Amino acid sequence: TYGRGIWILDDISPLQQLPKDLTNTKALLFKPKDAYRFQPKTSTMQIFPEPSFGQDPPTGASINYWVASDKDSVKIYITTTNGDTVKTIKEKGKPGINRIWWNFNGMPTKDFKSRTQPQGVDWVALDKDRTRNVHIAIPFKEYPVPPGTYTVSMVAGDQKFKETLNVLKDPHSEGSLADIKLQTDLLANIHKDLNQAADIVNNVEVMRRQLYDLRDMLKLKGHKKELLDAAEKLDNALVNVEGKLVQLKYTGTGQDDCRWPEMLAGKFSYLGSAVATADFPPTNQQNEVYASLKSRLNDSQMELDKLMKGELAAFTKLLQDNNIGSIVLDSKK
Repeated sequence: TYGRGIWILDDISPLQQLPKDLTNTKALLFKPKDAYRFQPKTSTMQIFPEPSFGQDPPTGASINYWVASDKDSVKIYITTTNGDTVKTIKEKGKPGINRIWWNFNGMPTKDFKSRTQPQGVDWVALDKDRTRNVHIAIPFKEYPVPPGTYTVSMVAGDQKFKETLNVLKDPHSEGSLADIKLQTDLLANIHKDLNQAADIVNNVEVMRRQLYDLRDMLKLKGHKKELLDAAEKLDNALVNVEGKLVQLKYTGTGQDDCRWPEMLAGKFSYLGSAVATADFPPTNQQNEVYASLKSRLNDSQMELDKLMKGELAAFTKLLQDNNIGSIVLDSKK
């Protein structure tokens, strides 16, 4: 047993790389073994696994390192040959040899955070930070990197280490490296577009939350009906933008995704999940669907930009004329 549990018996390469004298060694990153980017296959159907049924190691590449103590945190960066960071892993290593697994996926997409309750539903509670995760029926968060050579960098205290890792194509896969590149290019675009959609939704939710709180205070203080009407008008405009990106009626429970259709973010997510299947390039139909969704996302972005320069600016001026503070925009993107 070393640090993280029982080791696989046929992989003793980290032990072979250990220096004989560890007295002055605070940390060490071992040379990773080549890793195959296997695609899943159909497995046997078993209600209860048989005692003789073996268990495969996790999917991905094993990254092994050694630290002398657990005082220093360990950060591992996986980068491409161009220097682009693919994945960042933070660890609290235990004294001795440690092993982590990288599943070949890059960074996940941003979360869609709602700060309001679903439309027509007042029983859905917000978390302690007054947010809730927006429900998407088939979430698409990350996708595997293509086969190639990557750099594994480790920072432990004031020490830095660097090794190369070869990610190999599944030898049983019918897709070619050119196919995988086309697939990865489209997945990267979908990933970027989902982040853009999340920025729009999260920014709109920050504004809507403040509008609701402001509306309650205006009622409490007995302000003019003109301000309440203006707040409601702005909220309706924001809902119109947000409602094209996410389904505002989803509660995240029951069969909401059967009752209400997915909106633009959900369609992007479904498309990404479909494109990421196996090692095949996207079909003509998938490319056409992506072009349509991308056009609609651009329209939503322009609609929000226009709203912020128009209705939001006018509402902010109205507040200032009545000696009331402005709406604060979301600075976290």
